[in-house]
Amino acid sequence: MATPHVLILGGGYGGLACLRALSRHLHGGEYTAALLDATPHHTIKTRFHERAVWERRELLLRVPLPPLARAAGATFVQDRITALNLKDRRVEGKNGSHPYDRLVLALGGNIAYFDVPGAAEHTVSLQTYEDASACGRRLAALDASGRSDLRVAVCGAGVEGLEVAAMVRQRLPARRCEVVVLERSTEVLARSLCRPAQREYLRDYLRRREIELRLGATIQGVTEQGVTLDGGEMVGADLVYWCAGVRRVDLPGTAAGEPFRVNPYLQAEEHPEVFALGDFATVQSDQEFANLASAQRAVYLGTLAARNLWNYDHLRLLRPVRYRPIGELIGLGDLDGVGIVYGVGVTGKTAGALKKANEVKYLAELCGGLPGSFLRRLTARPPAS
Repeated sequence: MATPHVLILGGGYGGLACLRALSRHLHGGEYTAALLDATPHHTIKTRFHERAVWERRELLLRVPLPPLARAAGATFVQDRITALNLKDRRVEGKNGSHPYDRLVLALGGNIAYFDVPGAAEHTVSLQTYEDASACGRRLAALDASGRSDLRVAVCGAGVEGLEVAAMVRQRLPARRCEVVVLERSTEVLARSLCRPAQREYLRDYLRRREIELRLGATIQGVTEQGVTLDGGEMVGADLVYWCAGVRRVDLPGTAAGEPFRVNPYLQAEEHPEVFALGDFATVQSDQEFANLASAQRAVYLGTLAARNLWNYDHLRLLRPVRYRPIGELIGLGDLDGVGIVYGVGVTGKTAGALKKANEVKYLAELCGGLPGSFLRRLTARPPAS
């Protein structure tokens, strides 16, 4: 009987967590596996707000996928997916067709513009490394102009939007640049674990840094001149960051515009050999945090998908999603922050340091077991451009 072949689509947090959890089964010969992604790097998306403001922030922002795949006992395939053929168990790509016995969909999401006119054409986003880099170049050009009447608008007062706004202020002082955050909800960090004390610290931080927070601001459109709000008010801006949400990647072979639904064990409807997770999938679960968008949840779901894949093949009981985040950390520039960890609220330099320590911990776990020469290359300072 042929060894089952596992194909993992997506080298993000969830896809790599799944691959790492399958590693001992791959080295043991129970499966063969391939990790497929359109780009050759895993990116640390929790730091994209840095790249979106400082175009030269690069250290430890990207990790090559081929050595990570080899270390786990898999191969890496670089290809851009064009269609899913779930019936015939094949994935079509620009460079060829990729058969599988077991499939893990960890493709992530795209920016959700919510049909706001002009949003896609006149805003910048942080969804990919290339997007964040383009943001950084745009802001650098504004900085280099020498103007003292700049204005930056940030659409969305979630984690990403607040981190971008704080980092913009770190680069451009209030005397040179106004920063305004626009949020449809009537509360900052509307979907967050943070408690009133942490939200008050955040509001105070924004006041002290002269970052304007506009709650209850419904965006009607975006133009080259700025953002139009409900009622016709125009918020002028030289640069508009769109941090308002994500939706799953649309692919031929799946229902366009519809959620890709999976059961509480992360299996696709009518295809139990297909597992999906992260921003790509919608888990059919009553659990409060089952569909919370975060890197932390993606890692949890990737590990669970690997366990359930093995359990499915060995006729063992599958484990349902029982995810509860251990905390949440929001970086406010390089030296400040706010959040909650294991139920304990943290603010200021402590929160900022914990966020950075958490990113270092993730990288250490990700690269554990790789040769020292690889780690030296990874931490080498990039040449000045």
